[in-house]
Amino acid sequence: MDTLAPDDFALSKTFVADPKAMIRHYHRPHREWRLRGPSVVTIHHDPLDTYPFLAANFFLPKWRLATKIICLNSHQKQFLEQHNINQSVIIPHGVDRDVFPIPKTPRELTGNKIVLGFVSKHYARGIKGEASLLKLIESLDPKLFSFIFLGEGRWQVALKALQRGYEVEHYEYLPYHLYGEVYAKMNALLILSEFEGGPASLPEAIGSGLPVISRPVGMVTDWIIHNENGLILHENDWIEQIVDLAQNHSLLRTLNQGAFEASRYYPSWEQTLAQQFVLYRQLLA
Repeated sequence: MDTLAPDDFALSKTFVADPKAMIRHYHRPHREWRLRGPSVVTIHHDPLDTYPFLAANFFLPKWRLATKIICLNSHQKQFLEQHNINQSVIIPHGVDRDVFPIPKTPRELTGNKIVLGFVSKHYARGIKGEASLLKLIESLDPKLFSFIFLGEGRWQVALKALQRGYEVEHYEYLPYHLYGEVYAKMNALLILSEFEGGPASLPEAIGSGLPVISRPVGMVTDWIIHNENGLILHENDWIEQIVDLAQNHSLLRTLNQGAFEASRYYPSWEQTLAQQFVLYRQLLA
């Protein structure tokens, strides 16, 4: 963010609010005794998350004190409005265009298997849909699907997929500048999370023209249009939706075309951070 700041801004990263700052932007407001104004808060998680340390009651008192709140998605904004907190705007995660440039053509299904990508660190509490992922591995046909796993701790699910007979690529640690090359091997990105603020993998997929298969969480419903640039999974027959994709290559071509078109409109980090500085200027005015 420092390199993208306008020339008339000076940024200072601190653990304690700088009393000399004209604006203070908090990312962990629940850890503060008070918010020094004018203040901006970014909500990074799902307010409906049931994890005790992320309970909304810890955050609501501080959100009420914020001069302005940045939400990543419309679900967060709606939650705030339901609690009579109305000083929020939506500014999503951006995409790094150096790693994920806008594609020149739509993706194509080049092999006889659909390559499903799953990108996230492993969480012991299962927040990223670990149980659903294992269920999916048990249900799909290794002759029709293969997997790419990217993220710390994903060796466990990669091993289970290998034992089930799937072709698997696994990247436990990978420099970020190589992420685009891994996404290029996928036919769709899986998001099976129970709760989400983002996830960060969503902009990476949309920005590179990759269809997304996801539960309706976080930023997904703001950017994914069902049967156009991805699939929004239903609660009861979500596995059948994925299975059917292997038999319906015309739908996959439609999703590839839709994802290709959507890639041009997803904002870069430069664009989303520019929105933040516009917000700062409004508060200073």
